[in-house]
Amino acid sequence: MRITVKKKEKKNYKSVKLVVFVLVFVLLVNTVPVKVSAAESKEDVYLMYYGNPDYCRLKGAKLPGTSSDLLLYSWYMDSDGQDCAKLYWSGSSEEYANVSPPTEIQDDKTWDMDPFLFTDLDDTFNNNMIITWTDANKKFDGTETKDEIAGSMRISVRALKSSTIVFSDKILTVTKESSDVSAYNSHITKFGDKILITWVVCSDVKNDDRAYGIEGLYYDPDTNKFSSDDNKTDAKGNLIPMVFAESCNYISNHTVAELNGSVAVLYEEAVDGTHVSDVMYDQVKQRDKVSLYSPDEFKNNKVKLAVNNGKNVDTVNLPDTYGSIVETDLPELIYYCNGKIKEIGTDSDSTSGWKIEELADVSKTGDARYSILSKDGSMQYITAREYSPLKIDKSEITLNGMKYTKSSNGKWMDEQNKEQDIRQEDIRLYYYNNTTGKAEILPQKLHGKDGVFFMAQPSIFINHSGMLDVTWFYANANENMSFGLYHTTYEQQSVQKADYTAVNEAIDKVNALNKNDYEDFSAVTDAVNAVEYDKDYTEQETVEGHAKAIEKAIKALKLRSADYTAVDEALTKVKGLDADLYRNFSDVTAAVDAVDRDKNFKEQAEVDAMAAAIETAIQALTYKDADYTTVDEAIAKAKALDVNLYKDFTAVNVAIDAVVRGKNIKEQAEVDAMAKAIEDAVAALELKSANTKTETNNTNQGGAQSETNNASATDAPSVSNASNPVNTQSEASDTSEEAEDTQSEASDTSGEAEDTLSETSDENEEKGSSRTEDKSPETGDDSNLKLWITLFFLSGSGIVCMLQKKRTTKNEKIRINEKKRA
Repeated sequence: MRITVKKKEKKNYKSVKLVVFVLVFVLLVNTVPVKVSAAESKEDVYLMYYGNPDYCRLKGAKLPGTSSDLLLYSWYMDSDGQDCAKLYWSGSSEEYANVSPPTEIQDDKTWDMDPFLFTDLDDTFNNNMIITWTDANKKFDGTETKDEIAGSMRISVRALKSSTIVFSDKILTVTKESSDVSAYNSHITKFGDKILITWVVCSDVKNDDRAYGIEGLYYDPDTNKFSSDDNKTDAKGNLIPMVFAESCNYISNHTVAELNGSVAVLYEEAVDGTHVSDVMYDQVKQRDKVSLYSPDEFKNNKVKLAVNNGKNVDTVNLPDTYGSIVETDLPELIYYCNGKIKEIGTDSDSTSGWKIEELADVSKTGDARYSILSKDGSMQYITAREYSPLKIDKSEITLNGMKYTKSSNGKWMDEQNKEQDIRQEDIRLYYYNNTTGKAEILPQKLHGKDGVFFMAQPSIFINHSGMLDVTWFYANANENMSFGLYHTTYEQQSVQKADYTAVNEAIDKVNALNKNDYEDFSAVTDAVNAVEYDKDYTEQETVEGHAKAIEKAIKALKLRSADYTAVDEALTKVKGLDADLYRNFSDVTAAVDAVDRDKNFKEQAEVDAMAAAIETAIQALTYKDADYTTVDEAIAKAKALDVNLYKDFTAVNVAIDAVVRGKNIKEQAEVDAMAKAIEDAVAALELKSANTKTETNNTNQGGAQSETNNASATDAPSVSNASNPVNTQSEASDTSEEAEDTQSEASDTSGEAEDTLSETSDENEEKGSSRTEDKSPETGDDSNLKLWITLFFLSGSGIVCMLQKKRTTKNEKIRINEKKRA
């Protein structure tokens, strides 16, 4: 059965559905976008889906003599009721864009794990591919102890004829008679014209102090047989393995290469008392645990070199540092230590016969697991399994049954409220330039998504098409934390591209903006259009410049101005007002001064508030009080007059009483009219005549009105001598002239008043004479008749003289007024 996988569109993953035996593989219905921060994949095949994390190990390599590749995976799946991990293989072909369904390599219902894959690329071994793995020699029923699990582990091998894609009929297993012996961590290397299979052995899992070593046998894939240098066997006829290291503490990993014509092994030795029984138990019984980052993974250990069949052993990494074997398909002894990738090579000038050379500086990724990808026998890439702080949107996550909560400072706290260093994973690539002999880290991450956890070290190699071929088993904490098995390919041009993460983050910001919100968006558009997407890692600085240009253009954007129409209308109203009319115009001024013309449309509410503030201040304006100065002056003049001198003072009093206080400045005309009314009333006053006053005095002298006379004597001129009417008239005339002068100054109508007074005087004279005559004593005695006649003529003469004088004075005043007018 073959499943065809469609070519994917740029920046999208395609999906595939696979069904293998009783395993149900889930079809991805929707495409999954590729983040531009990651290398752009050409193919992404979703091989299978696990609801829960389980044990998984991955390998991949080119099938020699073909255009296809082989994918190898060991995983645990209890769907068929078999409590064990099984080993499967799939073939993939770029030419046909397909991945074959996984096929089981061995079906013995025992644990098959930790596979190793060797490919013969030079036709020495007829294009055979050889697979080794750790193989339990019995089934587990769940009652096994740690020692029993470890003591059951052996090494098995099977060859695959690549030309026919047919495995050898028989699986060879390294036989160990004792159940206390454990064999694990196999490795295959080419040694001269032979294939050497090596493994780590613990001779006593119960008492494993200094019980570890490395041993091996040659293997012939054509005959499917083992051999050794001397082919010695034990008492039962079993071939005795060759020994390359012995009397060691727990060995976690090793590699083998030829050095000075003999076998040399490089291995990692623990210094903390690790036991193989614990390691094997965790893999078998704790298989559902996610392998979280732990500093213990990079704790101090020793990387040792053993030569001369283990007789000469040297520690090659620095004291108190972490060191690790670098996985490679090259026949070289390569390891990591203290930020450097180092190689052990032949040195004929030294007594040891070897030397250490630095291959690459990988300090940018530091302590990590490394592997080397080669092409045509030369190093092309260095991969690093990178750990970085977990970045997910969720505030809670459950891993290995434990709940973790993100605190306010971004730290993860466990259920005991202890801080935990939870890290996500990805693969970083160094490109090795064989011309310069330097490794340069590529800007892009291979996966490029946040929240990713690997269940196993991804398998990465360069396939027949020259692409990076990756098989990985991971889950994403940003999604449902369900692990899936994926096969992905990348063109080398893609992985060597510059990292456009910063550019795309800036463009994401641009896309989130509404260009209509800004006065001018053209600079941003120009910056985005200027981005060139064909830059490689050597031009990363140029790409960063594009990102900065976009960010700068975004920062310089100015939002559209707010609508100031209401503000302007309110200001127009203010300009139409006379500030001098109002007592509280300062409130309006303050509201106007508070107007901020720099507000944008998102601050429209603030602008509207400015307009409302001006309008409110206008509505609250109160007029100043009217000026009552002329009113008060007119009233003061009126009060300064002697009411008794005038015929009728009522009009003046009425005008005064008509004054209304509290008028505002807009009613000033009314106030001025009040003042004028008073002044007009005063101007219209008529003085009483002098005869009337004399008669009044005479009456008072008669005793009938003596009290009145006494009362008026204080306010009005008194008549002191009734027998001297001339003097009395003269005084009255003088008083009249003074009043006449006052009236002349107050009003242009003084002449008319003068005439009125004259006429009134004449009338008073006539009335006075009549009243005198009426009031003459009637005693019946006319002896005084002559006296009265004499007095009458004398009075008449006095009046004539007074009138003549008055006319003269009047004419004189008229001439003076005419001169003034002129």
